[in-house]
Amino acid sequence: MFTPVLPEPSASLAFTLQYLKVIKLLAKITGHIMRKVQSYEIGEIEILFGKLERRLRELRCRFIGLSKEEESLIFELIVVACILRLCKLEVCCYLDTLKKLSTTISLLESLHEEGSIELSNFVMEVSKTLPEIGTLNGGVSFCPLRFANLINHYSVKQFNLYGVRHLSGALDVPDNDSENPLPFVLGLPVAIPLEITLHNVSSDARLWLRMAMNEELVQFVFLDLNILGGCDEVKKLTFTAPFYRTPRAGSFTLRICVGMECLFEDVHSVKSLGGPKHALVYICPEKEVYLCSV
Repeated sequence: MFTPVLPEPSASLAFTLQYLKVIKLLAKITGHIMRKVQSYEIGEIEILFGKLERRLRELRCRFIGLSKEEESLIFELIVVACILRLCKLEVCCYLDTLKKLSTTISLLESLHEEGSIELSNFVMEVSKTLPEIGTLNGGVSFCPLRFANLINHYSVKQFNLYGVRHLSGALDVPDNDSENPLPFVLGLPVAIPLEITLHNVSSDARLWLRMAMNEELVQFVFLDLNILGGCDEVKKLTFTAPFYRTPRAGSFTLRICVGMECLFEDVHSVKSLGGPKHALVYICPEKEVYLCSV
């Protein structure tokens, strides 16, 4: 299935692990839908779809240096994910999923037209089926069985992974732990000193700090790499991030990580004013920051 090529084995390993997670999720979802497994609680299948979409987004965004052929194989996985969503009788966001499927098929056909790839039987079958189910502007016929039959045409292909590089990062707050919290004043903004290391991240990438006390209280801070500097392969940055929403409490903990906008995703509404307009992939482990009032 894979032919990893040095000299960046860590990138090949990271890609392989991510790919295996995608396949495992596809297997779970397929088992639920195709065999009508009823062991999942209401909403659990949507959680699996959410995880699958995040993993596929990471495959597409966090690895560079892939050939057109390898990119097309990732597109095929996205097509499979769309078809599985359309197989669900209780499918939500049907038109959005159909639009994503049509867009991905168009990308594959464009790669074929420019001579970069050969279309697989699976892609050709999906392409033939799309006009039969209507258009995005109305008259769409919903037939889960028709989508389910398309899955039988899909087969796993080999990735060569020649020259692939992994976008990753690390985040640290010097001299901060539960015994040495940062000081803050109740109700006033606080400065968070950060040391950030980025690997293989272009200066054109749109990076954001996500700073969260909980899932409802989230603040984003934009990282302008053109100002912060550093080379493309390894960037080491020091940055002081302001957190404006300090609580009136004796102490609190922030969870901070670095996310990169996926510019190919549709623009979506965001809850935080001035935050990212596209979905994010997170390129470093989450860091806990401890603060105590003075």
